Amino acid sequence: MEKLPDKITFLGSGGGRVVFANQLRNFGGFVINLDGHQVHFDPGPGALNCLAANMISPSDTDVIFVSHAHIDHVNDLNAVVDAITLGESTRPEL
Repeated sequence: MEKLPDKITFLGSGGGRVVFANQLRNFGGFVINLDGHQVHFDPGPGALNCLAANMISPSDTDVIFVSHAHIDHVNDLNAVVDAITLGESTRPEL
């Protein structure tokens, strides 16, 4: 597997309840690639769409970090986990 470049990709800046309710900005969190590892922080609503728009493969994710259980930080956690594992109970070898 090719090593991912070190970088931080913001998948949205989110906002308060009004911004969330009206989807005025993306809430996908952010992804850090460092030393060949990919960490996705706070996968909020639309996280998978934000990953796709930034050409980031969820299957490259090694760690998901959720800072707290507000919907704008955790909404798409299950969807991201499912994308990482391709619906399996263990991570597939790709």
